[in-house]
Amino acid sequence: MAQFMEPHNETNIGQTEINNLRERTTERLTDPKRLNILRMLDLLGNEAVDALDRMTKLASKIIDAPISLVSLLDVDKQIFKGMTGLKEPLATERTTPLSHSFCQYVVGTDEPLIVSDARQHPILKDNLAITELDVIAYLGMPLRIHQGPTLGSFCVIDTKPRDWTTEEVEIIRELSELVITELELRAALVEQRRAGQDQVKLQLEIERREMVDVFVRDFNHEFRTALASINSRTYMLYRSDNATDRNHYRQLVEQSTEAITNLLDSMMILTRIDKLDTDALRAKTHLHTCMEHIMDKVADIIQSKHITINLPDLTALPAIQGNQQHITIVLEQLMKNAIAFSHPGNTIDVTQTVQDKVVHLDITNYGDSIPAEAQESIFQLFYRQDEARTERGLGLGLPIAKRILKRYYGDLTLLKSDEAGTTFRINFVRASED
Repeated sequence: MAQFMEPHNETNIGQTEINNLRERTTERLTDPKRLNILRMLDLLGNEAVDALDRMTKLASKIIDAPISLVSLLDVDKQIFKGMTGLKEPLATERTTPLSHSFCQYVVGTDEPLIVSDARQHPILKDNLAITELDVIAYLGMPLRIHQGPTLGSFCVIDTKPRDWTTEEVEIIRELSELVITELELRAALVEQRRAGQDQVKLQLEIERREMVDVFVRDFNHEFRTALASINSRTYMLYRSDNATDRNHYRQLVEQSTEAITNLLDSMMILTRIDKLDTDALRAKTHLHTCMEHIMDKVADIIQSKHITINLPDLTALPAIQGNQQHITIVLEQLMKNAIAFSHPGNTIDVTQTVQDKVVHLDITNYGDSIPAEAQESIFQLFYRQDEARTERGLGLGLPIAKRILKRYYGDLTLLKSDEAGTTFRINFVRASED
């Protein structure tokens, strides 16, 4: 089958052979192993890879061809991870459907595709790349890593008929090896990252076991304390004939009931967050959507304490990695924490910065600072500061927020807490654009 790729055999193909090639191409394009490699390498998005762009520029210059591409094939489209010479809007979009793809047949045969004039080629003559993109002559080499399936093609293109010389074919073959080396380096980095993620999973398992110990000790204590409070105050409620006292005891019972509900909800979050699958971990959300929901929830307490919250324009931020419900929980814990420790009339400042693949969100309140001796413990489960200077809490808000963020490869840190204010920094991982 590979022989039809040579210039002198371009027209010597029967219909049965054409049908077989197209069937084989479809089969290889949909090969799960091939697609998994592309996903693993994070190469199915439209963003450029600078090193591959430079490789295409070099190929075009050496061969004197107007267009050069590193084209990777998805099930229904080709994606140009390296590119030079394409006009807009393709220069920005970096993708075409298969109706405009010669490179799919490099995947279909696992062999070079060498075409002098696509208008005369029995397989390519109806391809829309000819009429809409002015692709006439084509020279493409298969790209595969570690002897695996062909992922795509490294190619040069001319807009007029051209007989590719043996020397030009060899040059593109050599340059394609450099492209393959770049892809293999990318694969090595992915493996290193996976090893790091395995370490994170191990740490999560260790923490999970520690959490069970904490659960047995502290959860049981908190739960029983709240139940005892409900029992005693219910008793006083029914024994009292004073309407004011009865209302007071009723409020105390409601608070203890809410404490138990919050405790159960918190423990459910802690146990479920460690069981997220790969698809869940790749979820995306926008911070402004989460924050709008939180501001609605805390509006009453903000008004009652006369607190001003200064928010940046979160709509300008890129999407972050994380389930919307989980990210909302993180922000809600931090905002409620800032409000709880703010004095009436205080201001809370929320600021944001973006650095490479990380979105930083800083939340600063200007109320009471966290004592130095407590700052090392605030992310521990069930930890609470001195009851005399805090609202009642179960010591789960900050640990939950930190655990959620770590699951999405982000983090939560205390930047500072002194007389000038307390600042927590939330580090979100910027979502990929594929």
